[in-house]
Amino acid sequence: MRFRRIKEGDVILGIAPLIDIVFLLLIFFIVTSHFDISSGIMVKLPSITERKKDNFQDKKIIIINNKGEIFIDRERVDKRELGDRLEKLKKESGISGIILQADRDVKHGLVIDVMDEAKRAGIGSVFISARLMNRED
Repeated sequence: MRFRRIKEGDVILGIAPLIDIVFLLLIFFIVTSHFDISSGIMVKLPSITERKKDNFQDKKIIIINNKGEIFIDRERVDKRELGDRLEKLKKESGISGIILQADRDVKHGLVIDVMDEAKRAGIGSVFISARLMNRED
């Protein structure tokens, strides 16, 4: 059996290191990508020009759609039951705040009512969600 001699000038590049590099790049892009939290309920948020960083791990999202319906965790809640539901959530999960995603066409009074119910339930902070827009828009 004759084996081919490898000359010093021949370069052999194996496929295994290339596959390793591709997987490392894939993992890098997955880990560094940014995912938006979306509730699945269509809401047109108002626009802002600057973003404030915060940790939203211990907060619940309350959504008010353009029809004035209130949702907590994708479950519709009657306005009269909202205070009791928020008190129950505070006791059970110890939330420290809420993120309020109100459609831009919702009446201001309804947003204030939801904020008041949150304060009555003992929730310390209410964050109003908005869409970040470019300064040129």
